[in-house]
Amino acid sequence: MFPLAPSDVALIIDFTLAIALLLYFSLGRPRSWVYDELGWVIFSYALATVALLGLIVYGIVFGQSIAEPIRAVVAFSLAAALVGKIRAVYRERREGRLAGTASASKKGETMSTPNTEEVKGATVIWYKAQRVLRTIVAVGIPAFLGFAVVMPQIITALGLPADSALQLWLLGAAAVVTAVAGAITRVMAIPAVNAWLIKIGLGSVPQAAIKKDAAGVIVKRDPKATT
Repeated sequence: MFPLAPSDVALIIDFTLAIALLLYFSLGRPRSWVYDELGWVIFSYALATVALLGLIVYGIVFGQSIAEPIRAVVAFSLAAALVGKIRAVYRERREGRLAGTASASKKGETMSTPNTEEVKGATVIWYKAQRVLRTIVAVGIPAFLGFAVVMPQIITALGLPADSALQLWLLGAAAVVTAVAGAITRVMAIPAVNAWLIKIGLGSVPQAAIKKDAAGVIVKRDPKATT
């Protein structure tokens, strides 16, 4: 029997470690495992492991015969411990999946895409009149310069008559272009129109800047804005 083979020494070490684990788990502080079902599963599994390794060491390492009743008790105890361990693992995994599904569902609810009404409320445009005036200035200056100054000169250079009636028509066209641009700007400031424009990337804020969480729909701060 002696000297022992390396595998026999390893089995004895395993048996010793299993006893140490059993004692540490069952006697260590705090011993709250006695009130927990999973704690009893771990304890019974550790106890069955100690019994099985004890049989192996006693029967294989020391070459002693073990009575059938003892082997049966250990075998059935280990089977019960394994069943309890499998049930515990399954229950924890199932609870984890349910928790993950609930978390994903909650996240989907809190971070879902806001609807048109919510976008309208979160992206109300300020100073609509000033926007219209800015557009009139931005469009009116080049329109009147182009129709009242540049176009008559081009017409004259082509050898065509540029009488006062034509000049009045050009001025009228410049005024119409400016007025239409101002009207379009005002229409684009309507909340429903602006919400639709946001969806196609032409609204007052980027679509990616609109987020919906538990607090409601918010518009993220422009990252390029200075603090």
